[in-house]
Amino acid sequence: MDRGNHKHEDYCCGGQGRHGMGTLGCCEEHRMSKEHLEMKKKMLEEKLRSFLTVSAVIYFAVVMPMSKLMEKMNGGKSTATTEKVCPECASLIPVAAKKCKYRTSALAS
Repeated sequence: MDRGNHKHEDYCCGGQGRHGMGTLGCCEEHRMSKEHLEMKKKMLEEKLRSFLTVSAVIYFAVVMPMSKLMEKMNGGKSTATTEKVCPECASLIPVAAKKCKYRTSALAS
């Protein structure tokens, strides 16, 4: 195919002159690579869907029930209340602390 002064080989395969090389012509290689990319895209979508499904099942079947069980075992107390903020320097300190580890002075009640 001739397009003015440019031949098909200049447009096909990045102008590298591979037209007709190998077992398939370059246009067939391009068509197959498009099909290959579509197939890879579908496989990726399928794997992503599987991952999200398994993640959701694990979260709702294991994580949520375990967190509710842990909350019941702790007498309804949340496990996240182990630290408090120092009123003077705003650092995190244990709830039972009487002195701030950074200021080394007594905390105001």
